[in-house]
Amino acid sequence: MKIEINLSQHKYEKRSVIILFYSVIIALILSAVFYNYKLIYYYNDQLAGLNEKNADLNKKLETGRQIVNEKGLSEKDSSALLKKIDYVNLVIEKQAFSWTGLIYHLEEHTPDEISITEITPSFAENNIKIIGLAKTVDDIVKFVNNLQLSSYFKEVFLLEHSEVEIEKNQLIKFVITSKYIKE
Repeated sequence: MKIEINLSQHKYEKRSVIILFYSVIIALILSAVFYNYKLIYYYNDQLAGLNEKNADLNKKLETGRQIVNEKGLSEKDSSALLKKIDYVNLVIEKQAFSWTGLIYHLEEHTPDEISITEITPSFAENNIKIIGLAKTVDDIVKFVNNLQLSSYFKEVFLLEHSEVEIEKNQLIKFVITSKYIKE
């Protein structure tokens, strides 16, 4: 009597299809990671260029202030000129703001239990306001503590929180402000 063992059971027959499926998924994930790194480098290059322009404009601003002081412009003219210069600097600052950097740093410090619904930057004060939802107050406290431990967020304050019902779920809406320290 000869015993034969058939190793080609049903799950082994589909093995090549499963390997192909996982290979495609891995290729898609690697493509997405590569694309994201490419975007990060692109935006970092843009940010470096804007920072160089900002440094040049600040040098020109200082030179302009020295010329104004030397020529003795009237108080009214010099204050109007300074207001225009401050406005131009604010516009440059807005253009140099890195949303990808902010979102990356927030993502690093946001627990899974937190859902951020709104981010509002204040360019003049270098502040951000974060509005979001959480299941418990402990989740919010954990989020605030994570932000405080970060080197990118300073003066983190929980301004308010309230219970809300969304799709029959009791959640806590919160508002946090913080100074955002750019890279």
